[in-house]
Amino acid sequence: MKRKILSKVICTLILVAILLIIMSIKSNASSLGISTSKSSVSPGEAFTATVSVGGGAGRVSASVSNGTGGKTEFVDNSSFSFTCTAGSSGSVTIRASGTIADYSTETDENKNASKTVTIVQPSYSTPSTPSSSSNSSTSKSTPTKTNASTARSETSNVTFTSVNQTVYAIGKVNVRSSYSSSSSKLGTLQKDDSVTRIGVGSNGWSKINYNGRTAYVSTDYLTTKKVDEIKAEEQLTGEEEEILEKSSVSYLGSLNVKDFQLDKEFNKDITEYTVMIGKNVENLEIEALPESDKATVRIEGNENFKDGENIIQIIVTAEDGTTTTYIISALKEFDTLGLLKLDIKGLELEPYFSTDIFEYRVQITDRKLTKLDIEAIASNEDAEIEIIGNEELANGENIITINVKLGDEVVTYKIIANKTTGFNIIYVSYACFALAGGLIIFLIVYIKKHPKISKH
Repeated sequence: MKRKILSKVICTLILVAILLIIMSIKSNASSLGISTSKSSVSPGEAFTATVSVGGGAGRVSASVSNGTGGKTEFVDNSSFSFTCTAGSSGSVTIRASGTIADYSTETDENKNASKTVTIVQPSYSTPSTPSSSSNSSTSKSTPTKTNASTARSETSNVTFTSVNQTVYAIGKVNVRSSYSSSSSKLGTLQKDDSVTRIGVGSNGWSKINYNGRTAYVSTDYLTTKKVDEIKAEEQLTGEEEEILEKSSVSYLGSLNVKDFQLDKEFNKDITEYTVMIGKNVENLEIEALPESDKATVRIEGNENFKDGENIIQIIVTAEDGTTTTYIISALKEFDTLGLLKLDIKGLELEPYFSTDIFEYRVQITDRKLTKLDIEAIASNEDAEIEIIGNEELANGENIITINVKLGDEVVTYKIIANKTTGFNIIYVSYACFALAGGLIIFLIVYIKKHPKISKH
């Protein structure tokens, strides 16, 4: 009797293992991805892009925007690389697409992938003036004036020395996602705000722990003591006193666009706006006044508008060099019916949106998310936008259709929202298979060591 029971158990485990193997094979769908040797580069800098195909084979074409490079090659469950050269500003986008024959399903699938590399503008500064204090335990840094003749690049051969220090802001200073003044702003430190410094860079930037993540602040704006304590203990030079008293206000006081309406009411703490413009508009008449009369304003990108989205940057620079950048996205109408803008809050489309690309993919990992926050703007203000399928999103693939209608004409865009909120079935299957195999081996060994069981 016991032998029969053990036999049934073994057979069941073998069957489970076979089913898990089949599930693993079926779930191993083909994929297309892009990786780069660098996440940020200087203007004109070269880097390597690698396009990879897994679980299938097909001809893949890769192209580069705002830079040079690209390659087309047949790939069989492997990869190919090519050299890219960055443009002068903004970011480089590498896109890859192709029809991949999936090994497991034996069907052809259209695959797209994209990768963005940020172009970081070099920032130059002179070394900080050494402190005249006799107290060697106090590390003091003060802002210094720019001097191009003794320039150093923020991104060239950067090394960070590990430290663990509590440091204080000498005045208002931006917290950045990378060690560059053109990288995205994560927040702002005010005078005497404290943070933990975990690294000191060779390029004049400090690595800090900011709200649970790694961020960067200019070293010249950090000290190991509060400003008042430094003033009380140390003899500051007249120039250093003057720098410390400079205004750090880098906000706009007002923002208006003549003849056009911003999508939201101006607020100095809101840095991104959208405006719809006519098809014949080449630039905007922008009135941007700083909050402080000691700050300056510079506007970039406000000329030679192309069809679709145009990014205008309004950079406010405070007296002490602190900057805040406001963005106006100018959406220029054109004759062809379609979308001017397509964006999903908190998620990234693949590939990046372009008016003439009609199918996108998006990955959802939040199990509570049942509806996407979609912003879709048509190329014609009289067009109607209809969104279908963006309700009660379930696990697996969800097809969301966006119809742009004008009279009898309809242009359709499709978003394939893949919701995967559980464990990766491949790894779970492998783990279960290993467990089942281990139990089978254990039972076989156990029976051999206890021959009496087989007699019953």
